[in-house]
Amino acid sequence: MKIFLILLGIFTILFAFEDDFIKEIQKINDLKKREIKFFFDPKLYLSLKKIPLEPNELLKYPEKYLSLKKVLKEKEQFDPKKYIALKRVPKPKPSKILKIIVSKRRQRMYVYLNKKHLYTFKVSTARRGYWTPNGVFRPYSLERMHYSRKYHNSPMPWSVFFKGGYAIHGTYSISRLGSPASHGCVRVHPRHAKKIYYLIRKFGKHNTKIIIKS
Repeated sequence: MKIFLILLGIFTILFAFEDDFIKEIQKINDLKKREIKFFFDPKLYLSLKKIPLEPNELLKYPEKYLSLKKVLKEKEQFDPKKYIALKRVPKPKPSKILKIIVSKRRQRMYVYLNKKHLYTFKVSTARRGYWTPNGVFRPYSLERMHYSRKYHNSPMPWSVFFKGGYAIHGTYSISRLGSPASHGCVRVHPRHAKKIYYLIRKFGKHNTKIIIKS
């Protein structure tokens, strides 16, 4: 009987907090009832012994429905993570990985989303006397239009910087694509550079790998 009264007290407090929370949401956002259910759905997250026929049954008979980890101690603050056994923890959707593979030998770029091949583009990597770094990189900066301070303010549309001053970017020397011609950057057609730029914007820099190999 004592445990039952403690449990009843716990869930009276819990539902009182929930009611206040819902009222605040209604005041601020004027949410509909069906939208409020999105924030708290016992069937999704609480480990229920069985589904209550009516909402107030959960409050009246908690020991019938809720599987508790332990009983709340007197004057102890209620913490759902400590006391309620969750069926599952909400997780973010698995990320999609964007891979941009540059072959310096073939002067080609291959773009994959997870294992799905999206595009193959002609590129220009470093010509004789210059160097395009090999390795696995993540983009750290994106610029719609960058002007090279090092090379006479040369325009670099749709730039994706991946190491120091090295970037994948659009070029207006389209006729030279497919052969080494750059000072070290990876040049592509401006139209293709734009596609890469927005793909990275869409899936995120942290979900993008740039792989450059000989």
